[in-house]
Amino acid sequence: MSVRVFNLIVFDNLITIFRVGYQRKGWTDGEIGAAWIKIFDEQTKHKVKEGEYRLLLVDGHNSHYTIAFLLYAREHLILVLCYPAHTTHVYQGLDVVIFSVLKRFLMEERDKWFRMKGQAMDKNNFLVIYAAAHIRALTPENVKAAFRKTGVWPYDPSVVTEQMLAPSKATSVQAHLPVPMSDPATDALATMFRDLTSIDDAGLRCTTTNTHDNTDNTHGSQVSGPSDVNQQQHAVINTAVEALGKTNLSHLLSTTFTTHLDTMPTTLPEAIPFTAPQPLLTIQPQTDIEALLLAALQESRAESDTLRSRNIALHAGNLLNQVYCGNTRSQLQAQDEKKKWKGKGKLTGKARLLSGDEFYEERQEFERAKRAEDRQKVDRQAAMVQYRTAKAVWDQAEVKRKEKKEKETEKHKKALAVWEKAKAKAAAAAIRQGLSRPPPFRVVKPKMPALEKGNPRPMVKDFTEGAGLSSSSSGGSSSEGGEGGEDEDED
Repeated sequence: MSVRVFNLIVFDNLITIFRVGYQRKGWTDGEIGAAWIKIFDEQTKHKVKEGEYRLLLVDGHNSHYTIAFLLYAREHLILVLCYPAHTTHVYQGLDVVIFSVLKRFLMEERDKWFRMKGQAMDKNNFLVIYAAAHIRALTPENVKAAFRKTGVWPYDPSVVTEQMLAPSKATSVQAHLPVPMSDPATDALATMFRDLTSIDDAGLRCTTTNTHDNTDNTHGSQVSGPSDVNQQQHAVINTAVEALGKTNLSHLLSTTFTTHLDTMPTTLPEAIPFTAPQPLLTIQPQTDIEALLLAALQESRAESDTLRSRNIALHAGNLLNQVYCGNTRSQLQAQDEKKKWKGKGKLTGKARLLSGDEFYEERQEFERAKRAEDRQKVDRQAAMVQYRTAKAVWDQAEVKRKEKKEKETEKHKKALAVWEKAKAKAAAAAIRQGLSRPPPFRVVKPKMPALEKGNPRPMVKDFTEGAGLSSSSSGGSSSEGGEGGEDEDED
């Protein structure tokens, strides 16, 4: 990281000094933050008496709570207070007042530069153009207005209302309707519930009929049994699953992780039980009053059927919500377990005094652990280099040893073949001489010479344990090619 000083002529021959910190990759970092707080100290220390504190409001970027940043703040009586997470649009004066004004002035200065110089804004002239807009936007009046509008000074908590901090629908945990009643996913499950209800009703009527007519079935007439009902139910469920797979909630059927971008189904109540139609609906009215009463009864029945259909759709949405919440809960639990050890020394989303003793000590402990982990990684990498080198030497020695073994084995086979041939020749000569028993063969049978034994195969643990690392943390195993990858740190 480097900090350079630019002398820029902004307008009206006014020379203004800007201190611009930059990092090679283009992002701010802890070094820039530590350099910036020194500039803040230089520019504000004359505004307080000796022994008085200054208040610095920052967001949760990690460059605002490095040890160097916080140590300098503590040594120079600077209280560093962090905004709550995701609230800078309400609490931070730059977002609330300054940036909109700065953006407008930057566009004006860009257009002015183009008219005067005939050049578009680029890397070469950006600082000159921005400097002019910066001076126009960050006036004492605008800065004071930013503090006043956010309630920082004069202190006024009432300027931040509950409506300003209300969660948006995209992140709210309150119930709303992201799945409308006419959604294809809801329709698919509602159809499934209706068909399953019809199957259950048909099975119930069939069972009742069989009970009453048991004597008529003694001659073997067939009726639908439980297996038929189960097959029908499975067919209905499979059809619903297939239809759901073609909707925007198909991710509920997938084995991949659910993300926050996936559509969330709606939480809805239980379904209303079905009631059989009233016999009164089938009568023929004889008078005008009966006709009116029958019409009213039919309207009531139609309304009841509509409510029942709607409630079935609500029940379908509730089922989708349960599946979604189950998937999400499992994934959040896995993430929490993974990040459990990384809680200290980092912001939790709430407003916090970063320069206070509690957070500063947590941050020190976190950075000590981080340095120890970094050292362990370096030691692990060095150990793996030693392991690979030793493994390569061992591989070469094994190749030579196996080649020597093959040569000695081939030599022994030839000597053994000569011996076998000589033995057979002696036995044949004894037979020709008419000996009933051949004399003993005095030539010593060739033996396989003792070969050099191979050295033990290098193991990853032989190098990692010596460096104070376990074989599991080394990312490798004792088998060849067992080196594993290293986990990336999460900021």
